[in-house]
Amino acid sequence: MIGTLEFTKEQKYPIYKTDYNTSKNLFTLKMFDGKNAKVIADDAFDYKVVDEKKIAVLVDYDDDDSTGTLKLYRGKDKLIELDDDVTCLFGGMYN
Repeated sequence: MIGTLEFTKEQKYPIYKTDYNTSKNLFTLKMFDGKNAKVIADDAFDYKVVDEKKIAVLVDYDDDDSTGTLKLYRGKDKLIELDDDVTCLFGGMYN
């Protein structure tokens, strides 16, 4: 899959997609922290960088009903669930 590397202003480390599943249109979202690659979310469909420390991620997207679950990454291991039945993401700082 062709993609881009994105950098936050504070961290200056890339956010990137990997392990793309073409049949489901899902990927694993990762961030390189300067030493290691850290998984932000598995089964991601879309994401938006909210600010220097937060990333909104649309996960578990179902093509049949065109909805997924919106979660928020805040630099911690656990994503916070914000809403379900979400169709798409708008805005963001970089993406």
